[in-house]
This record gives sequence, C-alpha cells and structure tokens, in this order.
Amino acid sequence: MTTATSPSPVGERARDDIYRDGITACRGAFSTEWADRMRHDVEAAFAEAIARPDGAVGRGPHRYYVEIHPEQFRGFVDLVTHPWVTAVCEAVLGPDYEIVELGFDTPFPGAEYQPWHRDFPMHEVTRRERRLNSLAFNLTAVDTVEEMGPSRSRRAPSSTPATRSSTACSRRRSSTRGTRSAPCASTRSAATSRPARR
Repeated sequence: MTTATSPSPVGERARDDIYRDGITACRGAFSTEWADRMRHDVEAAFAEAIARPDGAVGRGPHRYYVEIHPEQFRGFVDLVTHPWVTAVCEAVLGPDYEIVELGFDTPFPGAEYQPWHRDFPMHEVTRRERRLNSLAFNLTAVDTVEEMGPSRSRRAPSSTPATRSSTACSRRRSSTRGTRSAPCASTRSAATSRPARR
C-alpha cells in the first residue's frame, strides 16, 4: 500500500503545464557528457537493431523506431530517478506509476516531418474524465537550437539527423497498456506493456 503524499511544487507546475499546454520541459536536466553517453548507447542499439530482421520498425522514409532493454542505456537509472521526472510522474499519475517502455525514434535526412500524434488510441479514462493515465518523456540526443523545434510542432530541418530517446510512464493498473514514450513530458504520444519500475 502506498501512502498518498502531496505532489511537489515542481511536479504541480509541470502537471499544470501539461494540462494547459500539452507539454512541459526541464532544460539542462542532464550534463552534456551524460547526453553524449546516451547518444552512444542509442547509436549502438540502433546498429544492433538495424542489423537483424524486424529489429527496427520503419516509420516512413528514412525514419526508424527501436525499443530497447533498460540495460542497453547506461543512463536509465539516472533518468527514471531524476527528481524532475519522478515529480512529474507522481503529480500526474500518482505514486504507483510504472515505466513501461524505453525506445528511440531516429529520423535521418530526408525523413518526413512527423506532426503531433498519438501512437495508440486514447484511453477511455482520458476521453471520459479528461485525466491522463500515461506520459511520454522525450530526450534529444543531438545539440538542438530553437529553429529545430524538438519540443514543438515546427518542422526540423531535414538535413539534421536527430535521435530522440523516449521512455513511457503509466498509471499502474492490472493490464499495463497505455501510451508510448524521456526530459520533456508530453501528452501527445501514446505507453506499452513492459513494466520496469513499481
């Protein structure tokens, strides 16, 4: 049994941003060195996945999605225990949330622009009660500038290869199905079933 606690002020602000704007962010959450290690892990996982049948899912021309095991990402524990990430998850989903997916999207030059979208249908609790039961956290593995719009619905230059690592948090329930998707939290993506934290 989990004891209910009040969300932190940081979590409350992020929750308010998400419900008002559909997105929130924590700039500078990790060091450049940490992000470089993440990119190295993502690139290694991509090379392994693309070399085996069905290892990378095509998402249109020059765009791939790869789901990985937490052990393939050295920064996984840093990410899922980051104070901002846990504050956001607890404020939006409650203290019994689970991490249900870890993966990354890799668009190469020539990839088509991907507008805001859901990866799975909206859950009934969200449709009926307007209450979120999942979150997607997205991290960029490349240096970004405002013109790239990594957290906005603006087109990134097609000449800029980018990799976005993502993890999904979901409210705990008997059937762990939710919406996909590490720190920019967005309600725009839909989490699948791979519990890694209770």
